[in-house]
Amino acid sequence: MKIITIITLCLISITAQAEQKTYLERTDNLQKIGQIAVQNHKPVVLFFNASYCLPCEKLKQRALFSLLRFNQFPDGVQFIEVFIDDNKTLTDFYGEATSSEDFALFYNVTELPTQVFVDGHGDVVAPPIVNNGAYDFYGLLVNDRIETALKTMQTP
Repeated sequence: MKIITIITLCLISITAQAEQKTYLERTDNLQKIGQIAVQNHKPVVLFFNASYCLPCEKLKQRALFSLLRFNQFPDGVQFIEVFIDDNKTLTDFYGEATSSEDFALFYNVTELPTQVFVDGHGDVVAPPIVNNGAYDFYGLLVNDRIETALKTMQTP
């Protein structure tokens, strides 16, 4: 009986971990992401991360994944993860090729994790969230920034 319980718990844990990895989209073409955002009139949340960033992983595991999983943000808002230390070339919102690191520098990302809120053209539409460890309030903070972004995008 104990073996069956242990196997069941392991399978549930593996399934939960597999599900969590799909909530942040990774892409090398932000121009396409921007086009979708323009069509939907919704902001894009850029989650800047690095392979060595433990606070980034903590934030994702303790707050962001559960909020995304249970749809705690407005429909149509895209969450894109950008690893600043991968060696891939990105296509930015303007269709120009750039490195992930240069893309982060364009948005003045100097600390990780940082979330930047942009419209479909790549223009910043709300203040960024920088290195936030307040996991219990993270959802409120992100929703506040999304609300600010939506208001900014409605203003001509």
